[in-house]
Amino acid sequence: MEHVEEVRQLWAHCRALPFPDGLRGADFGGVDLVLVDSSVAGCVEGWLERDGQLDAKSWDALGRCLDNLDRMIPLLPRQDAIDYFNTYRTCAQLIWDAPSPT
Repeated sequence: MEHVEEVRQLWAHCRALPFPDGLRGADFGGVDLVLVDSSVAGCVEGWLERDGQLDAKSWDALGRCLDNLDRMIPLLPRQDAIDYFNTYRTCAQLIWDAPSPT
């Protein structure tokens, strides 16, 4: 449960961040920024609602999100966008690395 609380706190911080101005609908490295934002959000919120559990389909989606973030973050043109998506990536990575609930 401690890990879930850590992700919950970081996610609250993520959700308070404004989406980077002027980048809605932008695509970097073949990754739509709004789509990766909403995909990460769905995975994180689902994981939190289920106290640290995701089904196989959601785990696959989370893995794709991490791959997409790794591909597009280095291509972002501004530091605010890099910071925004790095925070999302950190949250997704915490879930990916979380111990399985028993």
